[in-house]
Amino acid sequence: MLRNDSGYSAEYFLSNAVLAINVGANDIVGNYMVNESLQATVGPQLFVESLLKAYEDYMLRLYQTGGRKFVVFGISPLGCSPGMRFLGLSRWKGECDQIVNALFQQFNSGLQKIVFDLNKNLEGGVFIYVNNYDFILNILDNGKALGFSETVSACCGDGPYNGRVGCGLDPGCSICKDPREYVYWDRFHPTERVQWMVAEEVLGGDSSFVSPMNLRGLIHYTKPTPSPIDPLFTE
Repeated sequence: MLRNDSGYSAEYFLSNAVLAINVGANDIVGNYMVNESLQATVGPQLFVESLLKAYEDYMLRLYQTGGRKFVVFGISPLGCSPGMRFLGLSRWKGECDQIVNALFQQFNSGLQKIVFDLNKNLEGGVFIYVNNYDFILNILDNGKALGFSETVSACCGDGPYNGRVGCGLDPGCSICKDPREYVYWDRFHPTERVQWMVAEEVLGGDSSFVSPMNLRGLIHYTKPTPSPIDPLFTE
């Protein structure tokens, strides 16, 4: 059992902490989609399924270590990012990469099911799912109404859509005057303004974005422990 100067165990801190997990995008785009030998031996559906299995095992290990409150982020529509628009320019003509987004939707669907099952089966564990995909897609589709003047190109970068290289990685990189008007800061990452919007929804949003409860509810939530003498938990 791990302890520190406070005298409390690591398990104690983990059980009272909120653990946020946001992974998957780099595994699909930065690994599978650029690895031709991997694609030749493993189909996209099988790869996503294996990724989800590893993700579930990882969350189970965190639970077994003592974690009890989890915020699990779905992947955003990275196929619509400036970097993917640039990489798919010849095929998609500057539109969203539908192959990438379809894989992300498959991943998110499987991840939602895992979250549901973990909530059902792990005593004392509470997992909330963040529907990052639909939230960011709504910003991209309705950017003007939300106060964004640019939803396609990045604030910082170079080349078409400022998506050729990362911010500052090339002498030709330019930076916009007001990042608050942009959805994307660089070729793949949203601006601070968008990140704040996501954070506010995680904290207090409704079930269309974060479920089965938001972060405010998770912080104060104590999951009841089933008791054989409590009729609430009898079948």
